[in-house]
Amino acid sequence: MLASLYSICLQYIVENNQELTTLENVPFKPFVQDIINGIFQSEKPFEKSTLSLIGKAHGQHLFKQIHPTFTCICLSQLCPIGSSVVALKFLSSNFPEIITQLDLSHTDIGDRHIPLLNGFKYLQILDLCNMELLTDIGISHLSAMNTTATNRLPFLKELYLADNDSITDKVLKYIGKMETLNYIDLTNTCVTEEVAIIYLKTLGFVQTNKRKAVDWPPLCLKLHRDIRNMLIDNGEFMKRCKTKGDPEEKEQFI
Repeated sequence: MLASLYSICLQYIVENNQELTTLENVPFKPFVQDIINGIFQSEKPFEKSTLSLIGKAHGQHLFKQIHPTFTCICLSQLCPIGSSVVALKFLSSNFPEIITQLDLSHTDIGDRHIPLLNGFKYLQILDLCNMELLTDIGISHLSAMNTTATNRLPFLKELYLADNDSITDKVLKYIGKMETLNYIDLTNTCVTEEVAIIYLKTLGFVQTNKRKAVDWPPLCLKLHRDIRNMLIDNGEFMKRCKTKGDPEEKEQFI
């Protein structure tokens, strides 16, 4: 069976997606969606420029029409401990618009890095659980982005803050200013339960008896692998570390 002209052109774009210069005014369905699916099904990696073009031109379509596997990033799966900040800066600088679900749990991201989320316009679910460097101050930065006035995180609806000892009652006033939230997890924090229940009820929240598990889709291994390779190619993962059993510091790629 002969391939159609459309399939031939699509295959060329997939194999040479680094040559794309714009996707503005290109309909998401079927064209951009077919390009995304085509790259997924091929051995060709996603290029940094391609992800950026998709996000800028069609970010608003991704969380409505694409399986969340493509738009979900887990930072701890991208990089080793100690490189999280580098990875988040890379995502923030290059293609934040493609990400609708972001897992920063168990990383060394801290308060001063939260403003890097400023460009994640279509972010819906954010996991900040078990982060030693996160305090109420970090949530104040997040809150400032999730208001009608700033409109920088207009779709954020779920925020997970569990297992953070430095999250206290002060965080409640920042949560109160976050206009789009419909779920917040404060399990195992230093927030006083009675105070939180009373205050959050005034905001329309309802206490649940069972902790909700973060609804993460299966991680897209190809996307994570491609982004990890981008970081390595850019020299972003060069770091100083001690090899086990060797007292000398060695510089190596991770």
